[in-house]
Amino acid sequence: AACVGPTGDARRPSIEVYRERLEALDQHEFYQTALVVDRNGVLLAELAPDGHRTWVPLDEISPVLAQAVVDTEDRTFYENPGVDTSAVARAVIRNAQSGDTVSGASTITMQLVRLVAFDAEERFEQSLDRKVREAHLAAEVAEKYSKDEILEAYLNVAYFGHGAYGAEAAARTYFGVSARDLSPNQATLLAGVLQAPSRFDPLVDLAAARERQRVVLASMVETGSLTAAESAAVWGADPGLVKPPVAPERRAPHFVDYVLSELPERIGPE
Repeated sequence: AACVGPTGDARRPSIEVYRERLEALDQHEFYQTALVVDRNGVLLAELAPDGHRTWVPLDEISPVLAQAVVDTEDRTFYENPGVDTSAVARAVIRNAQSGDTVSGASTITMQLVRLVAFDAEERFEQSLDRKVREAHLAAEVAEKYSKDEILEAYLNVAYFGHGAYGAEAAARTYFGVSARDLSPNQATLLAGVLQAPSRFDPLVDLAAARERQRVVLASMVETGSLTAAESAAVWGADPGLVKPPVAPERRAPHFVDYVLSELPERIGPE
């Protein structure tokens, strides 16, 4: 699919390729954990070769988690047109003074574009060229989707570590609960994990994860989402971490294998 893009770089996909990838947002066309059950609903197998994800609507995600992510990642989310132009300008100036990389200043919409439209190599590239493409596509996404649709998509697409993609999988992985049942402490801890899942992994380095949680709580106090007293109460609660669930052993494995062999013919390889 690679061809000469708007910048003239033959290594880049065309803008239409990026747009096609973003069309996955229309029908939530992202891989999800597949469950094989019998006629009575008994679980026979759980299939998640590329990680776990269960897409849930925004109203089934803890509002504290959603607000914590907005307050920490993109405070102007509900006002900006997908791009925070003043923040981008500051980042460009700051990075120009120290070198030729451009980092920071990404809105939630820009982060969603990066996760969905860019391949892994381009996603981690820090350059003005990539930032311009990201901002251009984010503006288009902001015109096409509502803020709640964008936030829902981001919270279902983002990686939280330990093979958990999206808030529902993350809530079950770290706390053994659904995303809607996260406590305020759990929600703000997860919001911190989101920035760097390996660095702020609470199951590996709880102290680092808690320090990041402190930043999240401070952001929520600064924006008025929490009072200082509420923040202190959240901080003092027990997060109730659990060990990541182990995939259950397959029941009726020969039948499950038969089902998997039939699926591509019955419903298509996708």
